[in-house]
Amino acid sequence: GTRIAFLLYGSWGEEIYTIGGDGTGLIPLNDFDDGIEETSIPSWSPDSAWVTYSCQLERVHDGQRVVYVTAADGSAIRRLTFDNNSYGPRWSPSGDTIAYFSRSDWRTPSDVYVTDPEGRNHRNLTSDESRDPYSNSSLSWSPDGGWLAFILGEEETDRENIYIASPD
Repeated sequence: GTRIAFLLYGSWGEEIYTIGGDGTGLIPLNDFDDGIEETSIPSWSPDSAWVTYSCQLERVHDGQRVVYVTAADGSAIRRLTFDNNSYGPRWSPSGDTIAYFSRSDWRTPSDVYVTDPEGRNHRNLTSDESRDPYSNSSLSWSPDGGWLAFILGEEETDRENIYIASPD
């Protein structure tokens, strides 16, 4: 595409914008009226029409981070997750799936979930209570979309391991 998505930090909080490659046409994508905290780096859909990200807004989310998908031109916004703390979303190469981390609270390990871009059919790909609740890393799709790679820590050994999972 010809647009850039970026995260801007300021005294008001954190917001996601897109802008043309020539520096014109600044568009806010998550322009909530209150300050936003804990916003993730945006992830483009393969067709450059949508951007996904997570953010925390105390007034709206009760302190939980949730995943959104927003049209790149700012014309539409969809909340994809409604429970738990969900963060770090990444589009699949085909654009038909979004992967993200989610946990029930800050003391429990994160699991990897996938959903479609409409926020239906959420599926948990991992479930292991022995993992370190504070150790996880960005999701990365294989080029063909057949695998997800991610890093999760083990609480007992204090080691981090690379995992792969099939989204199917």
